[in-house]
Amino acid sequence: MKVWQKIMVAPGVAILFLVILGVMSYSVLNRQNTALDELYTDRFGNYQLAANSAQAISEVHSNVYRLFTWIGNLGEDKVTQITDEQKNKIDAVAKDLAQFSARSGLAEDESKLAKSIIKQLEKYKSDLLTAIDLSTVDVSTGMSAMQTADDEFQSLVKSLDKLVQLEKKLAQASHESAGHAFAQVSVALIVLLLLALVISGGAAFFMSRVIVRPLTNAIELADHIANGDLSAEIKVDGHDETADLLRALARMTDSLKQIVGEVRHGTETIAVASREIASGNADLSSRTESQASSLEETASSMEELTSTVKQN
Repeated sequence: MKVWQKIMVAPGVAILFLVILGVMSYSVLNRQNTALDELYTDRFGNYQLAANSAQAISEVHSNVYRLFTWIGNLGEDKVTQITDEQKNKIDAVAKDLAQFSARSGLAEDESKLAKSIIKQLEKYKSDLLTAIDLSTVDVSTGMSAMQTADDEFQSLVKSLDKLVQLEKKLAQASHESAGHAFAQVSVALIVLLLLALVISGGAAFFMSRVIVRPLTNAIELADHIANGDLSAEIKVDGHDETADLLRALARMTDSLKQIVGEVRHGTETIAVASREIASGNADLSSRTESQASSLEETASSMEELTSTVKQN
């Protein structure tokens, strides 16, 4: 691995974790958006359906009692019109509840309660229409028949209120579930961020040591060489620029060792030649001294000879 690649390790790790963090953040936001959509479109829609159904049935019941109050002053067509309007309202509520119970993903309690309310609506509509028909003949008889419809109405209102409370409870549960999921993902993001900081810092520290340590060794070796110490052993690992530098220092040390060896060999040769010259000079000096002694003896003999000649 080259030095520039080692330098890029720590930023690369940090960038990788940033990408992972961004993907997870987008996933979290997407899940939160989905949860909010579900909470609004499903849970709030279901709650609104139950509340509107209860309100519609209450309006129907009030309109029927208002009809009984004025039925003696109304014509047959008007009574039929008002009756059809109330019937249509009940049918609309039943239709909405039927579509609601047929949805996929509903809780078992929701579907079961909705189907029960639909049956109650049919019974309530039948009792209500019967009471209206009887009231067209005799109001008192119609009012007596409304007691049965009243009982069914009270039961129906309780069932609808139970559905409203159930939807409220499920909406609260969905909200809490979304909050819990958000808290879990937030913890995961924090852990990932801390992990990114630790791993990036560790990678940066490790790579700095990997880069600086060979350079420090190279500086120490250069100091030893500068001080004339060529005995240091150079170990080279890797194939990056610092390893190339250490190899160059090793080659330079070997070359210097070879040059020093050659100089030492030349010095030793010169020393041997110098010793031989010194020995020759000593021998020549000895011979010269011997020759001088012979000359002195010859001179002394000549002096004796001269003296003898003079005496003769």
